[in-house]
Amino acid sequence: MVNNVKSLLSLKNAKECAKYISQRFLSGNEIDKKEALDYEYDMHEGNMTIDENNIRKNTVYQFDSEKDTLTNNIIEAFYHDSKENMPTKEDFDKLDSFLIKVSEILEKKHSDEIRQAIRKRVLNNSSEELVPLKNIKICSVEFSNPPYDYNIVVNKMVPVKKEVLSKAKKASDIFDKNNKEESVAKDLMEAHTKTGRDLDFIIAQKKAMGDERYRYVVGAKKEKNYYKCCVNIWCDYSVVNSKEKVNEQNT
Repeated sequence: MVNNVKSLLSLKNAKECAKYISQRFLSGNEIDKKEALDYEYDMHEGNMTIDENNIRKNTVYQFDSEKDTLTNNIIEAFYHDSKENMPTKEDFDKLDSFLIKVSEILEKKHSDEIRQAIRKRVLNNSSEELVPLKNIKICSVEFSNPPYDYNIVVNKMVPVKKEVLSKAKKASDIFDKNNKEESVAKDLMEAHTKTGRDLDFIIAQKKAMGDERYRYVVGAKKEKNYYKCCVNIWCDYSVVNSKEKVNEQNT
């Protein structure tokens, strides 16, 4: 059970977490790999394609909270390796309710900061007159702390005979089904975690040992794709067209 869970997940702390998230979004960037911003939305003639009954996220902001912040303290209280103070189902239910409250506060109290951040980081400071960003909804806020915050991407150079290429009906027919990247990536992850060795060193070692899975492997890299905090947002990216502007001026 998490210590002092009631005071930790108080309304006051929900307000502080919401403020911290909005400030991070407004001031941060993706260059240092400590955060990521993804967005994808459908438009038709400058207007958002919206299903009023099923509004889904179209903008996702993820970041790693800094140490000694309230947000990070809450995350580490719920997600840790220690056998002591393990959270119960009731604790996680309370955390879910807390995160709903954080989402509500973000939307009601910090929508201006979220709007500014989206205008700056998604729309490259486009004018409010062109893209007003009238409606913003915080779909959810999620906390996590996975043991590994990255995947390993394996790079292979597999020689292919012309007759194999000509008979292939799909890309997967070209490659050796017994030499999958997944098993290599998993093996690399385990070896790297256990020894701390560089990925290139492990690959060279595996090749020297005659491990057939590494026969065509020419390299690998770590690709970060997990973050401690995730904010799922729906934003109206509709563009104001010239006819609407004329109508507004005439009214």
